[in-house]
Amino acid sequence: MEIRPDVSSNGRFVTAASMLESRKQQNPARETAFEILDSVSQDDTQWSIVYDITDRSVHYKTMEDTTVRTIELNDPDFTCKTPVTFVDIMNDDYDSGESGFREFTSPENRELLRAVFDKYDHHNPGEVTLNEFLNLAEYGNSIKCNPK
Repeated sequence: MEIRPDVSSNGRFVTAASMLESRKQQNPARETAFEILDSVSQDDTQWSIVYDITDRSVHYKTMEDTTVRTIELNDPDFTCKTPVTFVDIMNDDYDSGESGFREFTSPENRELLRAVFDKYDHHNPGEVTLNEFLNLAEYGNSIKCNPK
């Protein structure tokens, strides 16, 4: 089946999935996954992310820094005794491992959301009320741990 070029989000997904399927027998390595992502990226692609479920790691590169960085998921404590944390992948000072995780705070999340909304305002995502914006900023605090 021939895939016609399509630069829409769905079209790029279909192209990437087709490329991945054609290499299925080769068990694509991280480098191959990034090659596929690079082939469907656009001028405004902000980041590319590859998840390695077996090694429990996340590999990514950003528009500003094409160095592939890794977040190891074996180090962090995901139990209920630790606070909600995040990794700022746009931060050039990111240090791989648990030290790259920072505690979630609503003020930091508000600043992140403000930057995202300002940057993508030209896409006209629609009006977001102040209350909706504040609810987004507080979302991390609403996550409740479920001890098993």
